[in-house]
Amino acid sequence: MQQDATLSWPTRSMIVLIALLQGLMLFAAQELADQWPFRDIGWRYCWYAWVLTVPTAVALTLVDLKAWRLWLHAGLASLLVLALAAWTAWNLSGETALYAAVLQVALSICLAVATFIALPWWQFRLHAGHWRADYGALFERAWQNGLTLVLAAVFTGLTWLLLWLWAALFRMVKVDFFHVLFGSDAFIALATGMLAGFGVLIGRTQHRAMQITRQVLFAICRGLLPLLSFIAVLFVLSLPFTGLAPLWATRSAASLLLVLAVLLISLANAVYQHDDGTPPYPAWLRRLVEASLLALPIYAGLALYAMSLRVSQYGWTLSRF
Repeated sequence: MQQDATLSWPTRSMIVLIALLQGLMLFAAQELADQWPFRDIGWRYCWYAWVLTVPTAVALTLVDLKAWRLWLHAGLASLLVLALAAWTAWNLSGETALYAAVLQVALSICLAVATFIALPWWQFRLHAGHWRADYGALFERAWQNGLTLVLAAVFTGLTWLLLWLWAALFRMVKVDFFHVLFGSDAFIALATGMLAGFGVLIGRTQHRAMQITRQVLFAICRGLLPLLSFIAVLFVLSLPFTGLAPLWATRSAASLLLVLAVLLISLANAVYQHDDGTPPYPAWLRRLVEASLLALPIYAGLALYAMSLRVSQYGWTLSRF
């Protein structure tokens, strides 16, 4: 990832331009909601699914504008994303707008997650010329991508806070121009896209700062993983004494169980990283962490059973979905 720090200015400009075009394309779909093909809610979210996945992947990956593999992969990814979204949209033909919107939002989230998972392999092939990536390379790229996206979101949010402060200050003296401008749909879409592009660019070019941030984050994860592992193991051991009925009575059992599972997987990944021969904990703490990881299928099974109970009670209704 060191080559990101030496991105050429045309490449940097292209990254910001891609993000700006993303905002423009989202705004266009909103403004042309009564025109074909955006008139149909299914096809509109098909457009959203592509705009939020493939261009983002390109912005996180772009190094050389002349790299033909990048554009080939982007084209193949576009075909796959559009095919999946179009198939879902076709199956939703005639459904209510709210129902179609809920399912298409779920599809967009799933596609975004799948793109994030597949992206390190894509980036590795562009750099090495083949798909046989070792775990260390995938680990490096996955965390770099994740932190870059978080930085882009934080940078965009903080800049919007400054813009709102700007508008509020002038509104106090009866100057509403900035309040109206910053609140318009076109400005929101284009400014958000451009700011996100600058955030991605900062994350990709400030290699040393991102490395330090990651080291601090990993240190925090290393301190929290034993506690989370203890909680996970203790909860599983308590179930035979408490029974499952109180768990189902919460009506949010699946969400809580899955949140714990995702946190446990993420922290374990951050702590163990790739095998360098140095144990991160003493032997007794490693046994505790390993026991919590062995309990993950129990959490997944309980979450699945909790959802099956709700489905049997309420069916596949919109609110239950």
